[in-house]
Amino acid sequence: MYMKEYYLNEKFFINSDYIYKKIYDQIYLVENFITEEEQKTLLEFLHSINENKWQELYLNNLKNNALKKFGTDDIFLLEKENKISINMEWYDKSVSIGEKYSNMSNSFLNRIFTFFNEKDFNIKYFETVQRHKPKDFMSKHVDSEHDSNLIFAGVLYINDDYFGGELYFEKFDITLKPKARSLVLFSTGKDYIHEIKTVLDGPTRYAMPCFIWKNNSEIKVV
Repeated sequence: MYMKEYYLNEKFFINSDYIYKKIYDQIYLVENFITEEEQKTLLEFLHSINENKWQELYLNNLKNNALKKFGTDDIFLLEKENKISINMEWYDKSVSIGEKYSNMSNSFLNRIFTFFNEKDFNIKYFETVQRHKPKDFMSKHVDSEHDSNLIFAGVLYINDDYFGGELYFEKFDITLKPKARSLVLFSTGKDYIHEIKTVLDGPTRYAMPCFIWKNNSEIKVV
């Protein structure tokens, strides 16, 4: 499988401030991935957004990505042409952090780039935050299902003061509930089907995704 050539450089973590754990063959946990100050900045931003903004920013983010890729922000036309997918269930669960925090986002991406032995890939995002409130969940899926060029996915955990909401890998029966400021990296191969369990109670679960593509492959709008 093409994912096998992409492994983290375990020696890199020996003299670093990160706490590194290999959970499974291609499931990695990196604690202390972001600083407490970066976490505070993100939480302050998220707590400042009202419900209307969560709804607006999801659609605006789709439009901005569509304009960059297709030269038009008519997302409903693009959906009819099967060029993009609009998931209305996500309209209040995803928000762009915007240009204001682009330097921080790029810093996160650069950190991940240094983790790998092989660097022949494209890495993108950490531009959006996903939230799951009590009773929310994410169903089982494989990230490469609609894009075979995807090789790895990452999830940055901004907080951990909620109940439930675990990341579950069905085939390996692995359940993860990482500490705040941690990063989980995992293969997007078909064996790595995963889900987010229902958030049971407490504050909202906040996380930021990123994705890694084969080098020179076309990055799809998500």
